[in-house]
Amino acid sequence: MENKMKMPANYNVMNEEEMTYTQGGSAIGAISALASTAFGIWNLYNYYKGMVATRNYVAAHKGQDTAALLEGGMNTYVNYLQKDLISAFKGICAGTAAVGLWPITALVVITA
Repeated sequence: MENKMKMPANYNVMNEEEMTYTQGGSAIGAISALASTAFGIWNLYNYYKGMVATRNYVAAHKGQDTAALLEGGMNTYVNYLQKDLISAFKGICAGTAAVGLWPITALVVITA
């Protein structure tokens, strides 16, 4: 019995010189990874700042009913978004994170 390895028909053996093109990564990939990490950290910081502001708002208006509290909170949020473009971007990112991390957001609002 003969030990024979069968390869697919389109298999091509690579030599050592060709291996240099298959190893390593591109600079664009490294820059993209760094930028996405920085954006993720920035987004979590904005989420934290938004939760602190939400907690302070709820604590300051503790006696109001839920509808008045939500209406006042949304008015404050919309006014913040209308300040300038950076505030709008930060507010939208923090709002998206608040929806995505809703269990933590709910705990922040309940324990305020």
